[in-house]
Amino acid sequence: MANQPNALSTLVTSSCRVAILRQIVRSPASIDELDSAIDSTRRSILRNLKRLQDDGWIDQSGAEYQVQSMVREYVQDIIQKIEQGNRIEEIQALLRNVSYNFDAVPKEILIESEISVRCPQAPTRPLNETISKIRSSKTVKLFVPFLSLQVARALQASVENDDKVSLVVSRDALRRLQSSDLEDAFKILLPLTYGHQCPVKPIGICNLEDESILMCYDEHGGLHGTFHGTFQSIREWSNERYRNQRDKARPIKTFDRRIQ
Repeated sequence: MANQPNALSTLVTSSCRVAILRQIVRSPASIDELDSAIDSTRRSILRNLKRLQDDGWIDQSGAEYQVQSMVREYVQDIIQKIEQGNRIEEIQALLRNVSYNFDAVPKEILIESEISVRCPQAPTRPLNETISKIRSSKTVKLFVPFLSLQVARALQASVENDDKVSLVVSRDALRRLQSSDLEDAFKILLPLTYGHQCPVKPIGICNLEDESILMCYDEHGGLHGTFHGTFQSIREWSNERYRNQRDKARPIKTFDRRIQ
């Protein structure tokens, strides 16, 4: 490893080599196993394996490749730092498109959560994933500043399936609920709905049976991305936030199209 600085530079600028090390730092792997696990061509994997061997990061024992024992901890540390960097980039990409100050959200929630972000290739991914989770949960506690037709229909199906549903909506979302294409859903959700008379920030909470989802909206009311997880801190924080929003809202007792 006499030429370690150059070798390190070569490593961190190659996603294929990072992916290889991520696999074999856990346990030795053959070329067939790496080919199945890594999103790259077999030829590229073989070329990068040779480069890692030449730079002294790995060696080969029979058909399997493994990280050199003398640098195993060092490689683990590098992989962890790269993954943390990628994680920060994902978070920044999500937050750049959301008009909300996330200082009030505990940092461990942002770091530990799984992230789903809308992108050109999958513009409705966060919405579709959230709807799927709502449909599969027996308990749904939802606070939203904006309400899409798809989410309203998912909640309607949950109620009709005798799931436990509670909905807190903003004034704008309430108007949406009362639109003609949602009137049947609104009548079903009416006894379970609480409304805010004041505008709310573009952030939503969805507390399910075994998961909590922090919903991030863009300035046009589209669901841009989500932070979601099952760990204790996100469950406690999101449940507390939902209760706070629920306490500020009032029950919607009648179907009133005159809400301003």
